[in-house]
Amino acid sequence: PYDRIILNAAVSELPEPLRAQLKPGGVLLAAVGDANDQRLVCYQNGAQEDRGAIRLPLMEVGLGEPPDAPNSES
Repeated sequence: PYDRIILNAAVSELPEPLRAQLKPGGVLLAAVGDANDQRLVCYQNGAQEDRGAIRLPLMEVGLGEPPDAPNSES
């Protein structure tokens, strides 16, 4: 588990497995939304706080998968 997680790409919604990696009291900062409407959200202790508008590139689908993982494009 981590004390802090900061995503430097926007996600449409935060995956639960990522939130599960936080230690109790840990903080996760993420841009949540689509390419045109994103909000910087701070998650801590199961609560979330909107910190305002932000613009980051979208996270690419499939990043972080092991090299031998099945490819959804095949």
